[in-house]
Amino acid sequence: MDTILIVEDSKTDTLIIKGALADYTTVTAGDGLEALDKLSAYPDIDMIILDLHMPNMNGFEFLQAMESKSQTIPIIVLTNFDEVESEVRALELGAVDYIRKPLNFLALLKRVEVHLRLAKSTKVIQAHNQVLQAAVTRNQERMDQTQEA
Repeated sequence: MDTILIVEDSKTDTLIIKGALADYTTVTAGDGLEALDKLSAYPDIDMIILDLHMPNMNGFEFLQAMESKSQTIPIIVLTNFDEVESEVRALELGAVDYIRKPLNFLALLKRVEVHLRLAKSTKVIQAHNQVLQAAVTRNQERMDQTQEA
């Protein structure tokens, strides 16, 4: 079962999001700093649902921290921010999607499904690329040995 980290300072919103994602395993954090700790404690997190306006470390700061760590976990921003600039900034910092509150449960579920499917496909492609690269390297080494002989 996929595991989703919900990073939200509002306990009410956290409960609502957890309810919408009842078919998934969920882990929660109240701010970006706690979320970074949860990522260390739960290495199998498949997706992050992120609020932008939080204490200690806000969503933008969290996105920057994730970008600097070269993390590839898909992050969906779910927020009250309505400015286009916030949306563009979040996407530039690595978010894969941006959903404005109030929350549409069906839209959230569908976006979660799509981004989890894309992330899994990307991992499969990366694994196949590694296998192919290893085969190319082996073949190149054989060709080099043949030319030397």
